[in-house]
Amino acid sequence: DLVNSNREYIADGSVQLFPNPAGDFATLTMDEQYRSDNYQVVMYDLGGSEVWRGVWGQAYEFMTIPLTGLASGFYTVRMSSDKYTMSVKLIHN
Repeated sequence: DLVNSNREYIADGSVQLFPNPAGDFATLTMDEQYRSDNYQVVMYDLGGSEVWRGVWGQAYEFMTIPLTGLASGFYTVRMSSDKYTMSVKLIHN
């Protein structure tokens, strides 16, 4: 979107989401160079509906995303801060 066009994409391979496919939860990690910001972390289903939201605080080493109660399928996890943005695909069994 035009309002957030100044955000840089996080470099490929700098964010890991595992296990993938996932069962009851998934763990999100990111390279240390990007951990100086707070991130909004939002997960969307294939239809684009928001199904989960959390905040990744500065200097967190990882974030756990709960998946219990969600239908099996494909999801997109989007992270965004004032400086950076990144989307990662997730398969939930």
